[in-house]
Amino acid sequence: MTTLPANPNKLDRTQTRWMWAVSLFCLAILAAATYYVGWGPDPIGEDGSPIHPAYGHRLNDFRNFSLGLAGIIGIILVVWRGFSRDNQAKANVATALQQAEDASRAQLSERYTKAIEQLVKEDEYELVMDEQTGQIKKKHLIKDHQTTRLGAIYALEALAKDYYAHKDEGQYWAILDLLCEYLRKKSDKEGWVSELMNKNKHQSTRDVGLQDLVDVYKVISTNLSPSNTEVQAIMGLLGRLPNYRRPGNALHALAVPGLNLKDTVLQFFRLEGRYPHANWQGAWLLGMQADQVVFDGSQMSRTLMVHCTLTQARFSKVALEHGALFNCDLANSVFGKSNLRETNLQGANLQRAKLRMADLRGADLQNAELQGAGFQGVDLSTAKGLTQAQIDQAELDKRTKLPPGLVWKQKTEGEG
Repeated sequence: MTTLPANPNKLDRTQTRWMWAVSLFCLAILAAATYYVGWGPDPIGEDGSPIHPAYGHRLNDFRNFSLGLAGIIGIILVVWRGFSRDNQAKANVATALQQAEDASRAQLSERYTKAIEQLVKEDEYELVMDEQTGQIKKKHLIKDHQTTRLGAIYALEALAKDYYAHKDEGQYWAILDLLCEYLRKKSDKEGWVSELMNKNKHQSTRDVGLQDLVDVYKVISTNLSPSNTEVQAIMGLLGRLPNYRRPGNALHALAVPGLNLKDTVLQFFRLEGRYPHANWQGAWLLGMQADQVVFDGSQMSRTLMVHCTLTQARFSKVALEHGALFNCDLANSVFGKSNLRETNLQGANLQRAKLRMADLRGADLQNAELQGAGFQGVDLSTAKGLTQAQIDQAELDKRTKLPPGLVWKQKTEGEG
């Protein structure tokens, strides 16, 4: 952001005050000199007697004094003129910089408008209608505008960073919210839900759950293509932002200070970067590679992750309750103080994962690999699917609570 000089109006007011002060000082000196010439005491000679005529001596003194005063005033005026020129130069610079700032903002606004126009540009199709039913029978792609939309996505990324550099966080977050909304549209969770309902004969979308998703995933995973290029581009830029927290006075309506990734569907591509403090509620991540990705402080309740690779990922202080990490590779990941209540961790690889002080009440750990997993201070008393063999492989302490029938065998020194 351009730094403007001090307010030129304030400089002018200061200059005026000094001018009045110097003028009043000169008037006071002139009044004192006039009094001295007209009514001052007689000068005294060397013998102590008055010198006559005194008036001539007073004029001579006044002349000498006036010459000295004129020199002082001249110096003051020269210095003052220099200050005036400097203040005027500062005022000119301030005006020029303000004009440049206004022009820059106008340019940002123009770029934003152009990027939006490109982002909403849909592909062009030729429709073939069924003569009997009047419905669309086929559609042939005439013109593909995906390259244009990708250019718009990267243009919006550059714009967001420019707005952030101008300290316009309102517009910065407006662009990110727009991209997240576009992401939801392109990831098409509604299409997935409709397919699951058709395959499992559900009457309501509320009936669609993890098991439905897993069953269908097993059938179609070999033919499932990665999320489209636009979705991957948006997730890539969202993982390298300069700021992930909204201003304190502009928190999102969902009370999540970061990105709003609710109800997105991501499948079969590599996720990189940081997504802290984000809202992932209801999102589906299928076959994703997200090693070392940061999710700290995110809201991920009812988020479903199936067959994802999340080694060394960070989930500190994350709300993952009623979600699923089904058959996910979570080796060396961190879940410190996270909420995993009623979370499905069936078949998950939690080797050497750190779950210290996490809430795992009601979590399903059936067939999970727990070798070296740290459950210090964790309440596992209501966890499901745990076996003694799993407990023997995990790292516990005296504060760990276990389900009935399972015991902690404290390892002696030298045991692995």
